[in-house]
Amino acid sequence: MDLNQHKSGKHIMVVEDNEADIFILQEIFNEVGLNEKLSIARNGEEAIDMVLNAEEMPDIIFLDINLPKKNGFEVLETLKSHPKSQCIPIIMLTTSTARRDIEKAYRLHANSYLSKANSVDELIDKFNRFKNYWIDNCHLPLD
Repeated sequence: MDLNQHKSGKHIMVVEDNEADIFILQEIFNEVGLNEKLSIARNGEEAIDMVLNAEEMPDIIFLDINLPKKNGFEVLETLKSHPKSQCIPIIMLTTSTARRDIEKAYRLHANSYLSKANSVDELIDKFNRFKNYWIDNCHLPLD
């Protein structure tokens, strides 16, 4: 579901099933100036379908681990093994800080692993740093 088109034209996809987290992320994206085209997938199957059938591929994907239908690891493995989507940076954004989850994400070729913050201020800080690095400084593969 496309929510809005804004300044820079970067297409960000969030794969998250928790409506409260989706709302908070949308608010934080606006707060830090990540005024991008935002797509939301609420389960793993929907995420895979949206990406592999997209006319406009996302530039970056934020992916939770605990999702219905297919978990984040299954989504990550599918997208990183498909030629159409394998170059898209995928950032795990999850509550898990378990070493096994972090290692598994990187083994499956996640580009980064972020734990969800304990406060809105901490999350704003994380996304300001994310924007500075990934949006303002990096050359993304689908640019």
